[in-house]
Amino acid sequence: MLRKITERIEKIPQLHIIILAHALYYTAYFLTNHLKIFKLHMLPFIFSEENIPLVEWTAAVYLSATVMAPLAMFLIKQPQLGRVFVAGAGMVAFAMAAFVAYPIAYPRPITDNFLLQLLHTTDTPSNCFPSLHVAACFFLSACLWRMRSKRIGLIFFVWSAAITVSTLTTKQHYVLDILTGALLAGIFAWLATRKQKS
Repeated sequence: MLRKITERIEKIPQLHIIILAHALYYTAYFLTNHLKIFKLHMLPFIFSEENIPLVEWTAAVYLSATVMAPLAMFLIKQPQLGRVFVAGAGMVAFAMAAFVAYPIAYPRPITDNFLLQLLHTTDTPSNCFPSLHVAACFFLSACLWRMRSKRIGLIFFVWSAAITVSTLTTKQHYVLDILTGALLAGIFAWLATRKQKS
């Protein structure tokens, strides 16, 4: 059944896939971010991450993920994009289920930085574990590495690394969020890029 769904999606125009993916993602993220069912929890700080300073200008790096995702999808052509869409949807669904079942919040500091204030207004301090920022960026980078070219994939991996650091310097995520996000990316990128049995 999943293979038939994938084959149908592989026939959809690339631009339609990109629009659909982002519409579904932001709708699901907004709902899980604002409609809380269970009590919020905190995670422990590890590796002395509590000593990482707030670096306000890195909010621009953090928000650059909103550019990176559609650009990466644009660089992956059909029919490969169809497989990326299906695997990515599975990854996002897994993370959303975690957000609902055991919501984690990060203790954000007060700031007067415009970008961080904008971010805090639209994005509550939950939906932390796992980090979808990290998961989505590394997932797409790995898909580009395997499906497009290693050079392009490397560029996006470096970009993903910068975004990952920014999740700590903007006080959006715990280190544990990052580790689980990277693990998710690896698992679902493997599912998206593995060779299909004929």
